[in-house]
Amino acid sequence: AIDFRGGAYSFGDLTLDAPGFGLIDGTAVTLNAHDLTLANSSTDLGACDGATTAACGTGALTINAHEIAFGSGTIRTYGYGANVTLASATGIFAQGKGGFDAGPAAFSIQAPFIGDRAVALLPGEEALIPALALTTTGQMTVSNPTGAEAGDIEGTPGGSIALSGGDVSILGGTIRATAGELDITSGHSLVVAD
Repeated sequence: AIDFRGGAYSFGDLTLDAPGFGLIDGTAVTLNAHDLTLANSSTDLGACDGATTAACGTGALTINAHEIAFGSGTIRTYGYGANVTLASATGIFAQGKGGFDAGPAAFSIQAPFIGDRAVALLPGEEALIPALALTTTGQMTVSNPTGAEAGDIEGTPGGSIALSGGDVSILGGTIRATAGELDITSGHSLVVAD
């Protein structure tokens, strides 16, 4: 995992390829980027538990970006058991078979669009059907606080988007799995509005 000390970090375009994000010390980490790509080409470390992996903790993680794209592999959080926020001005895009597991944290996803996006292929490359799973055992809230429109985003048919939380509230924005599967799972309550 990539470990951070508490504080704010700013980048331009950035790719982070790791099994997860950890908290070394402090209570909160904020990552700011323009175009951010998240992926995990390493071995999955497993969910936070404090026994076989790092503890879930009580910290907070906020990721702000113009856009957030997910490649393949699952990224997990360690030490950020209170709150995790993914905020994107334009959208959160599935471009591989990936996921983000916020452990037990209250998981806030703020974007006008969550879904698949067509990827330009080089000659001879095989198309990858995108899949994205965003998960927490705590409260998940999906919203579009800026009220921005998703716009015309070319998709990849057959993709899947999965949202899972202890409680799930979807309060705006567009969630799309082009000619594919949208799976929303809640352990307790499900609210869909706007």
